[in-house]
Amino acid sequence: MSSSPFFKISFFAFIIAIFYSCTVEQKFASSFVSKMNKGAVLVLAPDLIYKTNLKENSIIQNDSLSYFQKDSLLQLSDLYLQYIDEKNFVDISLDYLKDELIRMGFQVYDENSLDQFMQAKDSSYVLKLSQFELEEGYGARNQIDYFYDHPVEVNVDVNFVNINTWFELERKNVKDENFPLLYASYSLMDGVQGEFEPIENTDNINYIFNIDTLSIKDFSDIPEMLGKKYASYFCDYVLNISILESLPADKPPTYYFHFDPISRRVYPIMDENDHFIEIIE
Repeated sequence: MSSSPFFKISFFAFIIAIFYSCTVEQKFASSFVSKMNKGAVLVLAPDLIYKTNLKENSIIQNDSLSYFQKDSLLQLSDLYLQYIDEKNFVDISLDYLKDELIRMGFQVYDENSLDQFMQAKDSSYVLKLSQFELEEGYGARNQIDYFYDHPVEVNVDVNFVNINTWFELERKNVKDENFPLLYASYSLMDGVQGEFEPIENTDNINYIFNIDTLSIKDFSDIPEMLGKKYASYFCDYVLNISILESLPADKPPTYYFHFDPISRRVYPIMDENDHFIEIIE
């Protein structure tokens, strides 16, 4: 059955519209990148750093225990948090964040150069890591494995550590401008390797698996990785804000763009979760 001429024309027009939309947005994005080396950002450390143990179910529920006794037992149940120096973790992450922003072309300031930053009469950005949380728990890991090429969803309880961050963003000397709180999270967890085996004389299957337990060594490169990721998230966020402000109000952006500091090019992000999440209050 052949397609109608109208369908062919409509489909062609649809493709052209998408291409044109992407091209216009990339034009604004490229303009932003060309001006990036004139931008400055003040990076501030957090006031609040938390460690949270979610393994309450692993603690014997005893009403006679005080809050502080239960909290002490929770700390003893830490497999990872007790070995992580959270202040050092944050300091290293912020050092890599600042280094990466410099590599991208920004002029970077911190608490030690605050006076220099404030003397400039411009609208530079202030990026503050307002809250940082390390969260340890035990829960289901959801993944897909295959039984004779058929995907099957499995859930296995594993240890995990979430690294949750909240950033505040503002522009110096810009009144009546409020950015939402920006959130990012990264998780580490036990690995699971397994396979399905049929149960003899039945139509059922068993999932036989081994757990590759998370070790404290797995955290050694995480501060560097997160610092670079936060820098990328910040750059992408202000890039996409610039694109949004450059487009007509009735034509919001079609894509969320990412800046590659190596190639100095911009392109749409394929993973919709690989950027700051706006917390709208």
